[in-house]
Amino acid sequence: MSDPCPMPTPGPQHEHVLRGVGTWDVDCKHFMDPTQPPMESKATEVVEALGGFWTIGRFEGQVMGQAFSGVATLGFDPTRNCYVTTWVDSMMPQLWFMEGNLDEGGKSFKFEGPGPDFTGEGTTTWKIEFDLKSDDEQVMRMFAKTPDGSFFMTMENTYHRRK
Repeated sequence: MSDPCPMPTPGPQHEHVLRGVGTWDVDCKHFMDPTQPPMESKATEVVEALGGFWTIGRFEGQVMGQAFSGVATLGFDPTRNCYVTTWVDSMMPQLWFMEGNLDEGGKSFKFEGPGPDFTGEGTTTWKIEFDLKSDDEQVMRMFAKTPDGSFFMTMENTYHRRK
C-alpha cells in the first residue's frame, strides 16, 4: 500500500535558506536621522536549522544602550512561491512578516512587507535587502517608506561568520 500522505522534502530553494546556519558577529549601524552619523553597536546572531526547510536566528545585542533580543525565521514557502521571513524582538509588540525573492545569481535576498511606522499611528512599507558577499559575510540593509513615498535606510548590519 502506498503512503497516502507523502512527506514534503526540501527543494533547491531551501539550500539557500540553510546557507545562513552558524554563529555570526554583527556590526550594527542604526540611522535615526539622515543628517546625523549612525549609532553603532555590536551583536551576535546564532542561526540554527529547523529540519531542512527553515532557519531560526537568535539575535542578541544592544540598541541605543539597551539590551536587545530578536528572533528571525527564514524559509521558502512553496504555496506562495517565495521566501518568507518573520521577526519579533524585545522592543516592539509587532510580529513582522515579509515576502521576498532571491536574485538569479543567488547573491541577494529582497523582502518587503508592512511594519510599524514609528509614529505610533499605523504601519508603513518596509524593505530588507540581504547581500550575500560570501559564505562568511553578508550585509543586511533595512528601509522604511516615508510619507513622501521615498525609502529611508534605517539600519545596516554587516555579518561575519564566526570561525
